[in-house]
Amino acid sequence: MHLALGTFLLFLAGPTVTAPELTSVAYLGGSGTDDCDGITLDGMGDIHLACHSDSPDFPQLPPKAVPASSDAMDAVVVKIAARSGRLAWATRIGGSRWDAAGDLTVAQDGFVYVVGQTESTNIPTTADAVQRHFGGPPRDVFVLKLDSKGRIVYSTLLGGSKNDEPGGMAVAGDGTVYIGGVTTSPDFPGLRPASFGPGGQEDGFISRVRAWRSQ
Repeated sequence: MHLALGTFLLFLAGPTVTAPELTSVAYLGGSGTDDCDGITLDGMGDIHLACHSDSPDFPQLPPKAVPASSDAMDAVVVKIAARSGRLAWATRIGGSRWDAAGDLTVAQDGFVYVVGQTESTNIPTTADAVQRHFGGPPRDVFVLKLDSKGRIVYSTLLGGSKNDEPGGMAVAGDGTVYIGGVTTSPDFPGLRPASFGPGGQEDGFISRVRAWRSQ
């Protein structure tokens, strides 16, 4: 599902499969550009969104300076309470350039796992990250773990000396994160070159990250 520019949410429900009914519509965002690419539900039915935004007044976030360029785009993760329809929390992370959250999932223990991509060499990472430094232009993958209140408890980069972008993710019961995507880096971290083929200008990658900070 792709939500873009003046992001809106649609909720469909109906008494039968053949007769859906539109029950509510809501916009999500501030005065700038807001775009949500990932959506998932937790065990309570609460909605979680993976987004990117340059709005200086995005709801539930501290205000920031009006962006001077598209480089000011930050990754944003949002939780909407299912019962009330209200925004429970929003979390922003980013550096000096373009950052976007792309996919996310909520584990059984309530932690929110997020994967995205960044062009920022200074996007924040935690001390226990498997990769603390930006690998190379133009983009690296980033992986986040948030607690049930939206606080970042783990942040790491993942990428080599060239372009790396995530496609999707899955989380095992023990919190191990599996990430699939595309890379042009010959030195993508932990990857054995051409494991399932002859290799090329762009290759898919599969990564497993399990160095989570205990909570």
